[in-house]
Amino acid sequence: MPTLNELRQHASALRKDNKYDQALAVYRQLWEQPATRNEWDGWGYAHCLRKLGRPREALEVCRQVHQAYPDFEPNRNEYGWSLYDLVLKQDKDAIAKDPGEFFRAAEEILSLAGHDQFSPRVARSSR
Repeated sequence: MPTLNELRQHASALRKDNKYDQALAVYRQLWEQPATRNEWDGWGYAHCLRKLGRPREALEVCRQVHQAYPDFEPNRNEYGWSLYDLVLKQDKDAIAKDPGEFFRAAEEILSLAGHDQFSPRVARSSR
């Protein structure tokens, strides 16, 4: 049976190889163990969910991570990207139905995200 550190290394390697579906399973296993999980486990789990087109689930995980580790910058950025993917990337017609949701999400992104290269403050098509 692999050690906790080996599982984390395996999940990270899969994520870095863009094998998000495989990494997701490992990160889920890590995150579902409250006694041993850490902020990186939650971040990796949320990141994989978002990369797999599941921003609503990613946002929920980011909220959990943020509650436990509010100053963890990588999660704050992932939280912002999840909001961006879920709300700000909608088409004009969807945004027009509830512009308040759009502006609330934008304000939340600005309050959460940092100013580093991974920040959603400036959306890039490569993300």
